Amino acid sequence: MNNNLNLGDWGINNVFFYFLLVMFLGLCIRLLTILMKIIDRDYKNLKSWKFFKNSFFGRCGNKLKEKGDRWLTYILGLFELSIYPVLMITENWSFIGAWLAFKAVSQWKKWKKDRNCFIRFLIGNILVLLSAYFVLQRFIILKK
Repeated sequence: MNNNLNLGDWGINNVFFYFLLVMFLGLCIRLLTILMKIIDRDYKNLKSWKFFKNSFFGRCGNKLKEKGDRWLTYILGLFELSIYPVLMITENWSFIGAWLAFKAVSQWKKWKKDRNCFIRFLIGNILVLLSAYFVLQRFIILKK
């Protein structure tokens, strides 16, 4: 059974493992960003494990000021990690730049108050871009 996807000038080798790797890398990035939150913030009344567990599962208790993301950031990251390698191989860098600009503009007011949140945003996006490049090198082919 051929598990490759060929679309015009480019293709994906082994689509199943492509998406499996995307999901794994997205999960790793989620874990790292949660750990950065734990290191960054001083939660005096909360144990780090409880905060980690609540953040990982996308919910937060009444004592936390932040609302849970309910895995929406992970899902968005999966789309980015799936699409970025294709945009990279087809040299559509402007779409990646426009998307990152759109994400940045939408959070601008929050970052004026919380600089560390901005730094986590940048690190998270760098990790997504590096992971996308890693996926590109392993699975995306350009036909000449």
